[in-house]
Amino acid sequence: MALEEGIPGVCFTIFGMNVVRLRTLKRGSRRALQDRFKHCLGRTPMQEIHRCRVERLARLLAETNMTVGEIAAISGFEVDAHVARFFSQHAGMTPLEYHRTVRTPTFRKW
Repeated sequence: MALEEGIPGVCFTIFGMNVVRLRTLKRGSRRALQDRFKHCLGRTPMQEIHRCRVERLARLLAETNMTVGEIAAISGFEVDAHVARFFSQHAGMTPLEYHRTVRTPTFRKW
């Protein structure tokens, strides 16, 4: 049985998703879920949830003109500082640094 069977979506970007909620979507023990995740993806369910949250934050920073506060609000973070700290810990740069990096136009030399 594949890991994804019975679990909606490939990336767990559902607001409020956590390991306990994830386990309710896939019957079985928490340990069995962790083992299956580790075997299939090479990371724990919580690491995958964090990866997906960072991926979503990065996409919003890159593709919208929303402020960090607006992104925090729609992403389930109560305080701007929480999203900034979370993103920095996982992406290695602040949301503003990331936004500037991906939104800065690059010029070609002819």
